[in-house]
Amino acid sequence: MDNSGYIFADDDVTGGVWYFVAPGKFMGDQSEFVGGNLDFYLIQKSALSDQFESKDVIIEGGDNQEIYYYHSSYPDTTWTHYEISLDTSAGWMNSSNTDASPSEIQSVLSDVQSLRIRGEFESGPDTGGLDKFQFIEE
Repeated sequence: MDNSGYIFADDDVTGGVWYFVAPGKFMGDQSEFVGGNLDFYLIQKSALSDQFESKDVIIEGGDNQEIYYYHSSYPDTTWTHYEISLDTSAGWMNSSNTDASPSEIQSVLSDVQSLRIRGEFESGPDTGGLDKFQFIEE
């Protein structure tokens, strides 16, 4: 993969699952996006032979609150578009591993402390890329 404006990382197979971490401009009060969407593209360069499930998007708020999301399909070797509703219709989960409530989503988005998007989907060596991440208002 060449670097034509997106960010990417190579997995050195040292253990664990790695994530792209959003910069500071996406932290703090993002409550205006409740009911809107997270929008981004992912790509992976891998054998696509040993894909594994893990939390795909993790948003942490104040007071150790967390919501997370699982993609319905893994990114491909071409850019794969993801548009995830920031409401209960998308299937966000909370730290108790149950469906996140509207108030939990609101609370986390009103004080975002960390936002991570999974970049690794293959057990073994791979490269992951992220492009065009944005919050979109309803």
